[in-house]
Amino acid sequence: MRLSPIAAILILAGAVNGAVNGANSAKQTVSDIVALTDLSSKTEDIAKSIHAINVKVKAPQLISNFKEINHMLTNEIYPGSKRNLHAREEGLNIEDPSEVLDRWDVKKRQSGAYSEHDQKAVCSAFATFVQVQHQLLRTVVDKHDLIELTSEYRQVGGVLRTLEAGVDKLVHGILDHIPTCAEDVTKNKTSFDESLINAEDKYSR
Repeated sequence: MRLSPIAAILILAGAVNGAVNGANSAKQTVSDIVALTDLSSKTEDIAKSIHAINVKVKAPQLISNFKEINHMLTNEIYPGSKRNLHAREEGLNIEDPSEVLDRWDVKKRQSGAYSEHDQKAVCSAFATFVQVQHQLLRTVVDKHDLIELTSEYRQVGGVLRTLEAGVDKLVHGILDHIPTCAEDVTKNKTSFDESLINAEDKYSR
């Protein structure tokens, strides 16, 4: 039996132990990312259901879900992180995994608060989140011509820009707590950015 990405991560979440690093345990981090991924999947369901008859009803629901995703990213996952939301403002090229690895090399050697299994679970949860976000963003792009007919059209660009800042914050939180994830996380972030830029461009016209 082939498990869905979310189901697979739920199994991982149940397997993670409760080791604590600051205010966030690995188990809590995985649980938070799973909840975020689940909401993203539900948001894609809304986007997929949009058609000419219901677009004026569904578009506000889509915006509302994006705002909830952004709230979770900004306030509920690594809420105490003081890192800047935009990596480039700190002179860090998030698209270059080698630069990230160099930046966090010392932290990587000191990341003993999470077990190796816990670290892999967080990395895997983030990868699944990115996968679901890809699907969501593709669907939002596909529905552009319908959403453009609604008063919510301009709001889509706004929630996408906020999403970018929130995912930046999540990435920095992971790197701060689990720098051994740096290479995989930055590669997934670069892939996410490509989909997001495409969607932002579509809704900026």
